[in-house]
Amino acid sequence: MALIGYARNDADDPSGARQIRQLEETGCRIIFHDTPGSEDENVYPELIQALTILAVGDVLVISRLARASHSLPRLFGVILDIRERGADLWAIEDDLDTRTEQGGSIFRLIATLNSFEGWHLNRRTRLRTATSKRRGSKPGRKLRVTPEILAQARELIGVGKSIRQAAAQLDVSKTRLHEALRAEEVNTAGPVAR
Repeated sequence: MALIGYARNDADDPSGARQIRQLEETGCRIIFHDTPGSEDENVYPELIQALTILAVGDVLVISRLARASHSLPRLFGVILDIRERGADLWAIEDDLDTRTEQGGSIFRLIATLNSFEGWHLNRRTRLRTATSKRRGSKPGRKLRVTPEILAQARELIGVGKSIRQAAAQLDVSKTRLHEALRAEEVNTAGPVAR
């Protein structure tokens, strides 16, 4: 069992020194530290490294749960990742240690909440699909531009419709239709209406 520490700078601890000292005092021999310059769109490379080396029985030690993520859904993801690896989480200042019965209940709670969210997401998707079908639209991606659709689009454009109008009438993406017309223009060297 290894105690693996993770620290991330914040306004309360700009250098991360307080967190690192705290992690060392708890017995962490390996400490990963994300600095402000190392984060890209809330992706923390050092946290990813820490999670990657977690093995069964290891413990990821952080000063507070907030160090692991800026958002609750991402925090859930981190906690579920730790659980899937057979490891534990210890948030020192939050008095949360999943090695204890009380702390272990956090894994069960988050797994339940994650399942709950998945169920609701699936339900919302089914409702939106049914609503779209009732309105007469087809859910999913627009059709790709086949030679038949391209011929129909040329006819519509020939009678004065714009590419946008032709794409809407043929239920294809305007961008894909425009790309197909451009490709055809290159092959035939004819102008394309805008």
